[in-house]
Amino acid sequence: MRHTRYFFLATSVLWACSGRSESSQLPLVWDSAGVTVSQNPAQPPAGFIWHLGEQANVILGKTEGRGPEVFGSVTKAIGLETGEVAVVDGIARQIRIFDATGRHVASLGREGEGPGEFANLGEIYELAGDTIAAIDNLSARVSLFGPDRHFARSFALPRPEHAAAPIGVGWLSEGLLVVRGLTMPPSRDPRQSSTILLYTVDLEGHLSEMIGEFPHQRLGGNGLPLGFGGGCVTAVGDSLIWVGHTGTFELRAFDSGGSLRRIVRVPQVPRPVTTKDVSEAKASAEESLIRQGATQGVIRRIMATEFAETHPVFGRMWADEVGYLWVAQDGAIPSERSDVGTVSEVWDVFDRDGRLLGTIGIPGGFRVTWIGDTQVIGVHTDEFGVDRVRVYRLDRALKLPPRTGGKSP
Repeated sequence: MRHTRYFFLATSVLWACSGRSESSQLPLVWDSAGVTVSQNPAQPPAGFIWHLGEQANVILGKTEGRGPEVFGSVTKAIGLETGEVAVVDGIARQIRIFDATGRHVASLGREGEGPGEFANLGEIYELAGDTIAAIDNLSARVSLFGPDRHFARSFALPRPEHAAAPIGVGWLSEGLLVVRGLTMPPSRDPRQSSTILLYTVDLEGHLSEMIGEFPHQRLGGNGLPLGFGGGCVTAVGDSLIWVGHTGTFELRAFDSGGSLRRIVRVPQVPRPVTTKDVSEAKASAEESLIRQGATQGVIRRIMATEFAETHPVFGRMWADEVGYLWVAQDGAIPSERSDVGTVSEVWDVFDRDGRLLGTIGIPGGFRVTWIGDTQVIGVHTDEFGVDRVRVYRLDRALKLPPRTGGKSP
């Protein structure tokens, strides 16, 4: 159950329940010293009619048998310029490429520590020239595969002092990789927070610019993040690096030099964390820990997790391939297994200036991993725990709200 999964990982346990006010106004956009500021209403204007196709156009993966069509665990799937789909199998440590009909055409990499091999394959991206970049989170290494699908070269991710566990979070149009590192406070004082350090790395593996350090998760007395506490979320799209904290709906976008370029705001009222929320989360977490064979020491430590007073006001954030920003409402996280016919996530969609255009529902049990111009790609896990990749058609039909602007109010 999702309660178990996210509490056990000492991250936020989130339920969808809107805390929005009933105000209905038009977005207000203005420029302030070179920064575009977008003040949005709590409810989007009428006229937004984007939607996903009722059925997936392509379903990749088999539920039984052998071969590249059977996935161990899909961690990422993206669309390529060729119309193909690249899928990361986290168990096999391999990138598998399928054509538009779902036919397997190539496999890149394998488990290992040599050139073109991975210890823990995580993110993949398509760069200019049909190059695929793959990030090994465990070894903090980026591997590049050329258009011929052969390994070209690799480089190590640099790590600034005090920044642990560097992971790539997106590629800017300038050809710079945005890296996210975690920094922890010197003590386990519950009044302190961990922070996220963002910086850019060039294609030679050199640290380019420091973007900034941002508040992440508040820690409790056991040194773990507060339950339901939320944290820093990021998204990278085109030439912007988006940063927000789920405790308040204010999103900020920085350029590759670390300069602030956009601010997007939506009025939100956080939903209180109830005693029922806490008791249900603890019960699910304890059941999961016992089932997984955790030691009594681990169980005691995690069960001592403290809880925040309010739920986050939003969840994941995504910058699509054409410059729109998608934000999951109220911290909604899709259940790991549910009926495909239901909607498990609702996302707000913002245009390139930060105007809230409307909302779009995501099918149940479907975890989005890539949003293109006309397709949304993600992973569905069935009731038996088998991962398959689904490709949905995205219809971007909408009536834009009247443009408003001017100076800061």
